[in-house]
Amino acid sequence: MGDARASDVVRLDRAFAYFTDRINRDRSDVFSYLMRAMVDESNADWQGALADCEAAIRLDAKNPWSFELRANIWEANHARRQAVMGRAGRPMGGIRA
Repeated sequence: MGDARASDVVRLDRAFAYFTDRINRDRSDVFSYLMRAMVDESNADWQGALADCEAAIRLDAKNPWSFELRANIWEANHARRQAVMGRAGRPMGGIRA
């Protein structure tokens, strides 16, 4: 484990505004969409979180983190079938939806 400098950390209560600002400056910033989705998820803003995941997927459909985060959000909302299907676009082996 390493240490983080205070200048490299964004407090949760400021994270939404911080990542929104980054997105407004660069609409192709996949990382910021995913970070904002995580902030939304922590605030139980499922629609906002899913919208940011979808934006990240549109920008980089090969980024597995976008799909994993989206599936986790679906699963947290008790949408297990959609979560299982969303991870790979088809049911995962050994898991029944």
